[in-house]
Amino acid sequence: LRYRLGRKYRRFRGLMGIDEDIGDCSPEIGVIVRGDGRLLLEVTLSRGDDVRELDLDVKGVRDMEIEVTSTDPDGICEHLDLVEARLIK
Repeated sequence: LRYRLGRKYRRFRGLMGIDEDIGDCSPEIGVIVRGDGRLLLEVTLSRGDDVRELDLDVKGVRDMEIEVTSTDPDGICEHLDLVEARLIK
């Protein structure tokens, strides 16, 4: 996902985790967030992990990208939940 922030915001906040209602599988995913190509966050999430809080500095960022990567070649059951996501001016 790519969002045009237009250098108007200071923080990107929210919660993220793997959906618990995805069936009988054990996915693992990578989450990468970049601001104008600069790495802001890189984490790996597994099913059963606690929900993680996001609080990223996006001051001066024009374009923010969120990339979800698969660690399974079949890409099965990999559902990232990103909730209460918000930009703070």
